[in-house]
Amino acid sequence: MEYLIQNMFLWFNITEEMLYTKREIPTPIDTLSWDYYQYVKKNPVTRWNSPTYILYGGKDNLQSLRVIENFAKSNPVALTISEQSEHSFMGNGDNEIIKSWIYNNL
Repeated sequence: MEYLIQNMFLWFNITEEMLYTKREIPTPIDTLSWDYYQYVKKNPVTRWNSPTYILYGGKDNLQSLRVIENFAKSNPVALTISEQSEHSFMGNGDNEIIKSWIYNNL
């Protein structure tokens, strides 16, 4: 989450100082919150002990595949990558991809 928030700083020309001063800043993606940002920084996920299944869109423009792969390698995570899907999984054919993934993983 910290990776995504820091990218949002870059994408929307926001600094930590601006967020600290304003406490909340709306963006086209979501509202950035100073309190939540501090929570994320103070509570990084260093170990995820629950078996987890992730469906990742290969064309995701919000989260890095490298970050997802690193998380999956160091935790009990089964990662499935849908190469042609975006973050929202709302493209043509994504509905069937999601149904198939749910059937095969949950």
